[in-house]
Amino acid sequence: MGGIFIRYKVFLISILSALLLFCGCTKKETVQPEDESVKQENTEDTQKEPVEEEQYYTNYNATIEFVPETYSFKTIEKIMYKNTTGKKQNELYMNVYANAFTENAEQLPYLLEYENAIFKNGKSYMDFNISSLTVGGKEVTYSINGTSLCIQLSEPLEKDAQTEITIQFETSIPDMHYDIGRNQNVIWAGNILPVMAVYDNSGWNKSEYYPLGDSIYNDIGNYMIAVKTPENYDVIATGSEIINIDNGVKTTVIEAKFTRDFAFAIGSGMLNKSVQTDVSGVKINLYYYTYDDEKANAILNRAKETLEYYIETLGSYPYSHIDIVECSLYDNKDVQFTGIAFIDESWFMPETDINTAMLNFNLGKQWFSEIIGSNGVKEPWLRAGFEKFLQRLFVYGEYGIDDAMEIEYASLKTALASEKHIELHNGLDTYKTKESFENIQVRKAAMMMYALYKEVGSEKFHDIIKEYCLKYSFKNITSNEFFNLSEDIYGKSLYSLFNDWVNGNKLPKVNFEKITDATENLE
Repeated sequence: MGGIFIRYKVFLISILSALLLFCGCTKKETVQPEDESVKQENTEDTQKEPVEEEQYYTNYNATIEFVPETYSFKTIEKIMYKNTTGKKQNELYMNVYANAFTENAEQLPYLLEYENAIFKNGKSYMDFNISSLTVGGKEVTYSINGTSLCIQLSEPLEKDAQTEITIQFETSIPDMHYDIGRNQNVIWAGNILPVMAVYDNSGWNKSEYYPLGDSIYNDIGNYMIAVKTPENYDVIATGSEIINIDNGVKTTVIEAKFTRDFAFAIGSGMLNKSVQTDVSGVKINLYYYTYDDEKANAILNRAKETLEYYIETLGSYPYSHIDIVECSLYDNKDVQFTGIAFIDESWFMPETDINTAMLNFNLGKQWFSEIIGSNGVKEPWLRAGFEKFLQRLFVYGEYGIDDAMEIEYASLKTALASEKHIELHNGLDTYKTKESFENIQVRKAAMMMYALYKEVGSEKFHDIIKEYCLKYSFKNITSNEFFNLSEDIYGKSLYSLFNDWVNGNKLPKVNFEKITDATENLE
């Protein structure tokens, strides 16, 4: 691992570059010293529909029947998969994240210290049972290990061949307050549909669900989902909904193109307010059950201000809207998926100051965790560093960021003094406490992004992040590709900076001196 950065500056591999434009398995193995980065050609800024690549993304079609009495879903899912791995496959892998919350799960998906907060009404488990799985219309042998499902094909799937995978399964939502959960008002669920695993240079990424960080790592897909409920229920989901009611049954058909994570919520009698961003016209919808219009307006206004900042900073938001849904979480914060965010009901409490509560409402996740994919298990810092630093830049602004980061540096230095290994190149399996993960993979990573900001200057830094978002939207990126892109934009070597921060077991020095316009002109 220590040599992660030794060979990050490499040549264009045209064949792999082309493969990265297709669906399914586009992620390269990361943090290996002998790996070569892929240099991709620039693509146009995709706003609403990057249609030129649509046929190469995996298509997911599902019919989900909601059973209110048992809080369960009966699902038939059909997946049209194309083998873009570059080689014949005898087995396929899928991510079944719902299995992480079942009673027989080998690894807890949360830290034990939060168990009472997650299970406020006593511990309960999720059911996830597959009744049928076919490939090309034929029953196949399969096995589940944690959140990784392995399908043994009855006959090999040739390179570039397509096949249809059909899964019938039933799952229930437990009384819990996590990424998945329910209360008396609403049910919320993210990533409970099985999806194809990411395939890269090292093969299939066999998913594991860790209690810290973000274990979700999916490719972009196109979703067409029909959710059947009693007519008094509303479905809020990733994508756009069309509703049909027939004989007391409401069918909500959801179309979500170019989507990395699919999530939805089901509630009855929820209120709805909306607002649009000024320039781009992206609509923000808030669904809530705590009847406080003043708080609802404050949440929408803050969300609008936040989203407008990220659109200006990173480039267009490629979806027409984003939904915000009130639910009850264990930590009073929020959980985000593509185009949808679940927020905690405490934000609506009379004593809550919305501006304070929403300081951590980081819509940068929509870009760095959803629009752009990266391996959050192997390289968690790549998402977290961008998200945390840009959040600070939003809060403090260009003129206040230096003072804020200088204070943060002193605090971080003290926090890291008790950590044995503070290298960024370690994966999620390294961390046993929330403090260790946050101090290294979030706070140190954000400080590295600030160090890059100071090294290249504000203008070049913003050029880097805009090109990052433009070039890798709807794709997956590795740290090596980020390193190369940064050097290309800056025009100079950044080897020493990245190597010290990613591989170094100490906190590098940072220059907090404010750069005035006059100083920048002299440069």
